[in-house]
Amino acid sequence: MTSEKPSPGIHPTPLAPGSTSLAPGAATATVPGAAVAPARPCGCASHTFVVGAISAGLAVAIGAFGAHGLKSHTDAAGLAIWETAVRYQAYHAFGLMILSLAWQRFSTRSLKTIGVCFVIGTLIFSGSLYALVLTGIKWLGAITPVGGLLFIIGWLTAAITHRPVRNS
Repeated sequence: MTSEKPSPGIHPTPLAPGSTSLAPGAATATVPGAAVAPARPCGCASHTFVVGAISAGLAVAIGAFGAHGLKSHTDAAGLAIWETAVRYQAYHAFGLMILSLAWQRFSTRSLKTIGVCFVIGTLIFSGSLYALVLTGIKWLGAITPVGGLLFIIGWLTAAITHRPVRNS
């Protein structure tokens, strides 16, 4: 039997000796020398994908509301602000979904940092713009750059921690 080294963020399930199916009640710890079932993503990756998918769906719904329900509530500038908020929410929702796919290959710690930056950044950036358009409270636009800064930190974290390493 050969043993496979699990990737970070993967929780392999051991197989019963000489079996191709999971042993009933098998523990999830890796047993040296034991065959390993196909890996399944850790909970963080699954949750990140779900949060991204929900955020993407909400971006579509919120965008439709802006396009159809806000015309009588705001002017063209307000609709442009709304569209910007929806667009950045969608970008980072897709970013979260892609991030969840990278969970098996890269550092879990840096991926968590990126995910947190994207989620909180979306709440602050898009949320403040939505609130600005709905309420007309102009000072809400002053907190929008905090969300943008979190987006930038998330993207820079991705670039710095996941850059290719050259072998000398």
